[in-house]
Amino acid sequence: MTTNPPTPTPETEPGPVIVELTGIMPPATFPRLPEALAALWQSMRTLPLSDLQHDWFGYYLTRPDAVEHVSRTLECDGKLTLSFSLRDSPEQHLLRVRLAPPRTPPLPTTTS
Repeated sequence: MTTNPPTPTPETEPGPVIVELTGIMPPATFPRLPEALAALWQSMRTLPLSDLQHDWFGYYLTRPDAVEHVSRTLECDGKLTLSFSLRDSPEQHLLRVRLAPPRTPPLPTTTS
């Protein structure tokens, strides 16, 4: 019997993340994964995708466990990359989600 990993919470979900739709949407950083997935779907839903791709990406990015699923992928691989193409175009595009590099706090200033 297998058990599912715990559902990410704002304290445990990965963040910040960088998302991108190559050739369509430049990389953008989001503090939290739910907002990043919502932004990806907002951008993708208006693209001229095939009906199959539209339905698949709509489900993948908005399903009830989307954050949990993508969180697990980021935890294991550090990134998520999915390909898609626009209707009547041979060019392949990529949906990318990756962990943003950790921010280093500024060094304290010293006075002499």
